[in-house]
Amino acid sequence: MNILKRKWALCYMKRLPAVSKLEVCDKLRPYLRHYGLTLSDTEIIFPKRRCYYQKLLQFIYAYGIYEESIPYESVIYIMETPVGLHLLLRTGHEFTFTLESPHWQIRNLYDYDKPLMITVWWWRFSGQAVMLWWKVEEWLGIREKKQSQL
Repeated sequence: MNILKRKWALCYMKRLPAVSKLEVCDKLRPYLRHYGLTLSDTEIIFPKRRCYYQKLLQFIYAYGIYEESIPYESVIYIMETPVGLHLLLRTGHEFTFTLESPHWQIRNLYDYDKPLMITVWWWRFSGQAVMLWWKVEEWLGIREKKQSQL
């Protein structure tokens, strides 16, 4: 899927109506206790205490968008399968809740695949250039040297 198709799909998803709050709460009921989720008037709230793996998954795939909770108005589609419950959100993220696993799964349906090798080389080159520039600024006294915090 190319970039324009992804952008078009995301624009379309942002315009879809949200699933009703009652339906979301009803479908999530079996998973609330298993995952420690709580429901409020406006959102599904994740537990404060989560394992490192779960926090890392949410950071990697949801980029901090759904770190603490999922607003009800973000849920545009609910699907129940033998695997579990799938919530599709406006941003293209899919949350999968299953009773077999202690962790819910997150994936971004419209995320880009592995970058091309030339892109990776560019990232490395530009990162090294910036680091060299910062070292030159520190050496010239323009930038303050950061002290390591132990």
